[in-house]
Amino acid sequence: MSAVLSGAAKSWHRKIVVHPATTVSRELDDSFRALCAAQNGKPNGAAIFIDVDAKTNTTTFYFSPEAQRVAKTIEADVCAKPKPTASIRLSIGDPQSWDIHFPSLLRTPTQASLRPQGVDTQPRRRRS
Repeated sequence: MSAVLSGAAKSWHRKIVVHPATTVSRELDDSFRALCAAQNGKPNGAAIFIDVDAKTNTTTFYFSPEAQRVAKTIEADVCAKPKPTASIRLSIGDPQSWDIHFPSLLRTPTQASLRPQGVDTQPRRRRS
């Protein structure tokens, strides 16, 4: 679960980037992985959500309070917690990010695996 944060540290941040956002995405991925490494390999509630706006050709990156260190690396601005709309997506973060940050959000259940029951999940070795 996420760590307890002080009042000032509970702020969300955002950075709006004009497309393409590829370079920024790579930088954020690297910074996020460094954050996790500094926390014994765990995100501890840290998450980056994205919202792509095709009309304005921009991507908005939203940083959870636990990802504040990552937000500062790209000079993201303090903002209100984003509303969980249909267009917002989890870019990188704690596997429980939706439950941690948007616990009242009703989401579509994950799709069941298309792998038939009883099928071996280990790759088969080719015989010589």
